[in-house]
Amino acid sequence: MGLLSVRRVVDVDKSFLDLGEPGSEPWCLTFSNTIGGRNSSSPSDRFQTLQDLRTWLSRQGILQDDASSIDDPKNLERGIRLREAIYNIGSAVAAKRLPEDDDLSELNWNVQRAIVSARLTIEGDKIAWDLSSQRGSVAGCLGLIALSAAGLFTSSRATKIRECGNHECGWLFLDLSKNHSRKWCDMSDCGNLAKARRYYAKQKALRAAAT
Repeated sequence: MGLLSVRRVVDVDKSFLDLGEPGSEPWCLTFSNTIGGRNSSSPSDRFQTLQDLRTWLSRQGILQDDASSIDDPKNLERGIRLREAIYNIGSAVAAKRLPEDDDLSELNWNVQRAIVSARLTIEGDKIAWDLSSQRGSVAGCLGLIALSAAGLFTSSRATKIRECGNHECGWLFLDLSKNHSRKWCDMSDCGNLAKARRYYAKQKALRAAAT
């Protein structure tokens, strides 16, 4: 697989991708991080049922609290496929590799479904995209997450995507540090774990040298 030079090819229309998500923690990356210890021998997946997915979307403020639609059980499988595609693409971007075609196809399919549901509306004195109807169902919210990923991966922020230095973790994040040297998803978690491992390895080496 060749190297990926991350750059902004097209200046994406921000009005279309203005989803109201936190700038430092895009929905798509938070979504990809719903597996704990992704690369460990015993990963923990937060999405065991469709209700788990629905609850997560609601707590993130993506799904409307009053949404009462009956969701297709297949949306759980769809959500997991989208999550894995976003992780695989994000991991490739972080490593400056080209993402796999299958992952791009999965993301594209979800983006296209979201765009079909979008409409134009009048906001004040201008015409704007209205994606509010997406917030009423799990399927619609997955479309918003796909748009979040499309916006991130095609923007200049893509160069700031990192994967946690703890291989077993596998969480993705934006490195917004001043010197672009952040290595861990959370210094108090994976960062301290790495420090502890280095300390014990050093002590073991010292003990071995003293014998």
